[in-house]
Amino acid sequence: MSDTFWVGYDTVKLYKQSGQFSSTIKTSLDISGITIQPGGVSWDGSNTSWCSFTSAKLYLQSGQFSSTLKTSLDVSGVDVSPRGVGWDGINTAWGGFTGNKLYLQSGQFSSTLKTSLALGAGFGPEGISFDGTNTPVTGFTTKKLYVFSGQFSSTLKSSLDVSVYGTTGGKGPSGISWDGTNTPWCERGSGAAKLYLQSGAFSSTLKTSFSVDGFETTPFGISDSDVDARLGIVAIVSMVGSISGVSGASSNLLVSTQLASSANGVSNADGSLPVAWQLVSSANGVSSASGSLKVIGISVLVGSISGVSGASSNLLVSTQLASSANGVSNADGSIVIAGPVPLTGTVSSVSTTSGALSVVSKTLGFYENISNQITSYTQIVTCTNNIVARYENDPRSTPTDNLWCDVLIDFGDANPLELGIATSFRVVGNVSFRIINAIGLGVGASLGKADVIATAFRRKNLGRIIFRVPRVTKVGRTGDNHRVNVTCPFFVDNPLA
Repeated sequence: MSDTFWVGYDTVKLYKQSGQFSSTIKTSLDISGITIQPGGVSWDGSNTSWCSFTSAKLYLQSGQFSSTLKTSLDVSGVDVSPRGVGWDGINTAWGGFTGNKLYLQSGQFSSTLKTSLALGAGFGPEGISFDGTNTPVTGFTTKKLYVFSGQFSSTLKSSLDVSVYGTTGGKGPSGISWDGTNTPWCERGSGAAKLYLQSGAFSSTLKTSFSVDGFETTPFGISDSDVDARLGIVAIVSMVGSISGVSGASSNLLVSTQLASSANGVSNADGSLPVAWQLVSSANGVSSASGSLKVIGISVLVGSISGVSGASSNLLVSTQLASSANGVSNADGSIVIAGPVPLTGTVSSVSTTSGALSVVSKTLGFYENISNQITSYTQIVTCTNNIVARYENDPRSTPTDNLWCDVLIDFGDANPLELGIATSFRVVGNVSFRIINAIGLGVGASLGKADVIATAFRRKNLGRIIFRVPRVTKVGRTGDNHRVNVTCPFFVDNPLA
């Protein structure tokens, strides 16, 4: 689990709190020798940025936390009361309490102010962060949490009144962050010194809270320690083969997981050419695809797609194409080879299909489709690494004298991503691996397979399915077996019909 950074206004300290939230303070740093009245904090993966509204400066402290102050920037010419600071991977966002504005400062920190957004009188910004797309902000005066579109448009994507938690009168939210799933925020004021974890961005569900008045009476600023999860950064995997001769791709050429051979001669792809999962052979001679040529996977493409010309919409091959689809020309709609069953023959010399040529078994629902995609990737991981896997309701027997793993895909809560009439929702879940080995064979083999699985799923992006950081748990002896668990959390966003 990630840790939580926050600052103490009264104690003039930077704090690192274990988890979300335990009573353990992992470390702290007295910064009273630099300035007083710190008003915000953010972690960038290497250093800690913070601000003070006494000195009207932004500061960059080395690590978490050394006494080395790497740099600072005087922003008093912009706003005399900076409160809240956030890092987006490139620039530094901060809030100006006096001017009721959000500011985006170039880097860490140049004097270049890239943009600002006026929030109006009486807003009182005291916390700011970035989630990879949008900007969470707290309004101390308004007693609300906000998400503004981008950095920064005036479009308010979401807000939540937190006065229901007793944040009234002289109290108010004074810091905000994002951990990839939930929103940590903090509160200051008379009798109020708490850290909160709000579900999503934002639901009305308060997942937990923790009083820090034993350490500090005025917490200011909060930041999650998992920078990649906060900014939505996903892992990049290797391409084993090659893509050659790509010309005029006005949108996207996407290759995910493993391309074991080549996609060549691609020309004028006005939409996108995604090759996902594993393309064992080749897709060649593709010309003028104004929509998409997609090779995506429940399994693998063992044969080839060749000579595709003038596909103004989609050529979609999913599950298993055991032979070839060749000579396709001027498909104005879609050529779809889909479904959980393989196509063992060929689709050849198709010309001027104005609607769709479809080989399908059925239309998959949301949960079945997500489960199939995860299962497919899991099969690639386990087969490639010689791991015997058994899935839910699997009729095959399990080994009794060798290592194997039990795989379970579990779906959790589905929460709307907007307030009011929601247009999309986010589903969270886990892929759980129970690695089981016979007693007496040691733990090295089990932990080795756990490392392989955790690495394969760590921050993996399967289209709209985004995995977070897996955790490995040594369960120990269970009956006549030894067990190690690997839990791989994920989330997927889905539009409402």
